[in-house]
Amino acid sequence: MKKGCSVLLLILFFVTIMILGLYLIAGIFIPGQVQPFFGTPNPALNSFQKLRYSIELYLNRDELLTASDSTATNNISFEIQTNQTVQSISQNLENQKLIKNADLFADLLVYAGLDTLIQSGKFKLSPSMSPVEIAVSLANSANGDITFSILPGWRLEEIAESLPTSGLNITPDDFLAIARDPVSNGINLPIGDVQSLEGLLLSGLYEIKRDASANDFVNTILSTNQKLYTPDLKNALAKQGLSLYEGIILASIVQRESVHSEEMKMIASVFLNRLRIGMKLDSDPTVQYSLGYKNDKNTWWKNPLSLNDLKIDSLYNTYLFPGLPPTPIDSPNLDAINAVAFPEETDYLYFQAKCDGSGFHNFVLTFDEHLQNSCP
Repeated sequence: MKKGCSVLLLILFFVTIMILGLYLIAGIFIPGQVQPFFGTPNPALNSFQKLRYSIELYLNRDELLTASDSTATNNISFEIQTNQTVQSISQNLENQKLIKNADLFADLLVYAGLDTLIQSGKFKLSPSMSPVEIAVSLANSANGDITFSILPGWRLEEIAESLPTSGLNITPDDFLAIARDPVSNGINLPIGDVQSLEGLLLSGLYEIKRDASANDFVNTILSTNQKLYTPDLKNALAKQGLSLYEGIILASIVQRESVHSEEMKMIASVFLNRLRIGMKLDSDPTVQYSLGYKNDKNTWWKNPLSLNDLKIDSLYNTYLFPGLPPTPIDSPNLDAINAVAFPEETDYLYFQAKCDGSGFHNFVLTFDEHLQNSCP
């Protein structure tokens, strides 16, 4: 009987240690994955609440960063009544098809402390805005600072286009003048003497002073990003044969190629394998970037591309020119950069979207296998 009790106590001891270990790991790892996208948690939350909301946002990150209808061009009038609860506001947003999940949106507001900033009033919102952008828009009317959102995969022009509705007194032209010529405008560059800030304003949420100038705006984002370029990250990129800037260039391509963040390391491995053997990257997003804005498609990222598009004479066209393009093509997130620094170890040279519309890809070694994966 005593022996049985001892075994039971030993099992309970190890189970307790495992639970505590998992809790500690989750308490460190998950918040670190969430903060680059959703900012720091509200200091008023206790440790359990911070972890609970961090886990919720981590598991539903893609949904919070994706618009309910990215093709929508209309604005919807949305009204918040005096003393209306966060849950009621969130449900009304879902009812008007501005978001897909009211409970998840409410969790985002509470996590970021935006629930305490929302006041009554009328707002112009669009289904083309992500839940994060909607949350920021609702909260900015009462906040002394502006929470500015840069979405993964945005190019400089898309960042500029979001400024007029951000609450900041910065025009798109003022921003682009600095972003396209940072050296002449006295910007504190985190990476050498680059000619453009394309790709260096990483995706995420940034607290910006409401009266910030265009220079203040850019320097705030760059200084925040600088903290993410750790020695471990730089060393890992060096092991892949890349400088920090080259790593960001490749990460920007991985960002646009990836629909699901869990595939980023696989996609990065394909491109790194190609670079090592001198094979062209053959990446559609680099061609899309070189094409610029397409009026007939109302987008910066034309899809699908035509055979003529693939022939465009541009150093960004990785179907024509080997190696990396001259600059990044968009603002990657930290996941994409880490995917390049710490890729899966594979021999794959090709990947292609599966034919089921899931956004996932098939990865293969040979061109013949690649052709077999073509959709009918």
